[in-house]
Amino acid sequence: MFYGNYRLIIFDFDGTLADSRELYRKQIFLNLKKYGYKISKKKFEKNFGLRLDRMLHALGIKKHSKQIRNAVNGYVLQHANQIKALPGINVVRELKRKKYKIALVSNSRRNFIVKAVRHFGIYKYFDYVLGGDYFASKVKAFKHLFHVLKIRPEQAVYIADRAGDIVVAKQAGCDMISISNKYSWSPRSEIKKATPDKIIKSLKELEKIL
Repeated sequence: MFYGNYRLIIFDFDGTLADSRELYRKQIFLNLKKYGYKISKKKFEKNFGLRLDRMLHALGIKKHSKQIRNAVNGYVLQHANQIKALPGINVVRELKRKKYKIALVSNSRRNFIVKAVRHFGIYKYFDYVLGGDYFASKVKAFKHLFHVLKIRPEQAVYIADRAGDIVVAKQAGCDMISISNKYSWSPRSEIKKATPDKIIKSLKELEKIL
């Protein structure tokens, strides 16, 4: 139920604030190939966007999981300053000026996220930055935020680009605004099927909505 009277705004990172999809996709493919794994495109896309350890587990990869994770995470961290911020990213600064609490929750590792948002010049506007190496699930990360900030779930809204994130928001009890554009990690058809509270094309729309 979208009602727009929020105290906390939670952003996803990959595909929402940063154009990092192909950086991850290429490195995961290269490392799967390196260790001799052949994964169908359908199976890969179904699980792409999960936290990397969970993605590899879903793909049936156990023997070389640690090596692949270390290689992929090491590469993206090294190249964090090369990824591009998405159009409208300055909305984070504008929303902070309006006294919202701002958090970032992502399946990516925290050191990568922090390096990237520092590069974008928006790190100081976040009250909390939680990476996938800091929580067991996004739902638990959200509940932690609700607890420490002493807010109710319905006082929070999640901004993200994957269909799976809509499920996360519903389980956490907060509202959901999905971003669907060429940078998103889920196609619009999957996002619509998962029924978020709102769908927007750009971060630039957020100020008017919130």
